[in-house]
Amino acid sequence: MATSANAGDFTCAELQVINVNLDEIWADNRVNKDYVSFAESLKAIMAEQSATLDLLENSEKDNEIKVYWAADCSTSLTDCVDDCVIGGPEPEAQCKNYILDICKTAGFSIKEKTFRTSNLSRDMVVAKAMMKRMKELDEFLAQSIITKLNTFDGVNAFPGIGVVVGNTTYIAPSFWSPDIMAYFAQVSMMNKFSSPYLLHGNNLWIQNFLAQANNLNQDQKDQMAKLGTMRQYWDPFNMAVVNGVEKISYLIDRGAVAFANKAYYPLNAPIEYKTQSRYSIESKSIPGVFYDVVYTNVCANNDITHSWSLYVKAGIFLNPVGCDTNNTGVLSFVCGVQP
Repeated sequence: MATSANAGDFTCAELQVINVNLDEIWADNRVNKDYVSFAESLKAIMAEQSATLDLLENSEKDNEIKVYWAADCSTSLTDCVDDCVIGGPEPEAQCKNYILDICKTAGFSIKEKTFRTSNLSRDMVVAKAMMKRMKELDEFLAQSIITKLNTFDGVNAFPGIGVVVGNTTYIAPSFWSPDIMAYFAQVSMMNKFSSPYLLHGNNLWIQNFLAQANNLNQDQKDQMAKLGTMRQYWDPFNMAVVNGVEKISYLIDRGAVAFANKAYYPLNAPIEYKTQSRYSIESKSIPGVFYDVVYTNVCANNDITHSWSLYVKAGIFLNPVGCDTNNTGVLSFVCGVQP
């Protein structure tokens, strides 16, 4: 490891200035709307997860974790016949592998001579480009969550007012009012969810908005009370990207889904290699999500090109399902009639 620097490169001090500029852009309401990511799906999963995945997130190695648990899936109920017959079936052990299998990068490059005839600060230009790439990665992770939920959903043991097709329950639009929360409470109970929450695209968004205003009316206070019986999150932007026009909601048991992320280099403290600087930064929109940053430069064609890449290493996991493989802790619902 060496601390050699080429002419025109970004020193450690300048990299710290860029980090300060990131904070300034984030705090400036006039411009930060261009760099604020919409990633509510990821925020919801992170807020509701209960898994501890320290060996994946905090180790310097790319570990693969094998999680073991005891699973007693047999039944031992029999009539009382012989008091000398003691015991029953032996519980078995099951296991599941976890590994950070998501790796994505986003980068940009700028020319040194561009700033000889520009009033723009190259540090600020780099900071804004970095914010934009960070937004892209934030939203990629949110969309990855939704894609995974579409593979995690289990079988609804209580269709009720809905019609189940595959692993999706279709519910007619006329039912999607604050009253539908009674149905979701019953579905949660019948599917043995202990602490459920809902993740929506556009479903119930308008109803929730209006209920907050109608809560001022004495005869409409029940709307907000009904909608408040269960924790709810909305991510219409990323739901539309992944699921298209379908109005999908997910009912998820707390802890059923987990997100893990790791960075390999020190936070905001560049390590200098011969031709590169490497460090990590935290997402401005999603606290707890970290990206590795790699900077380098090349002198060619009578100019210096500065290049940056941001990397994310992550994993999205479903909890071990136990004895009932149909019950994954995730259920999907569509506002609409079955196809």
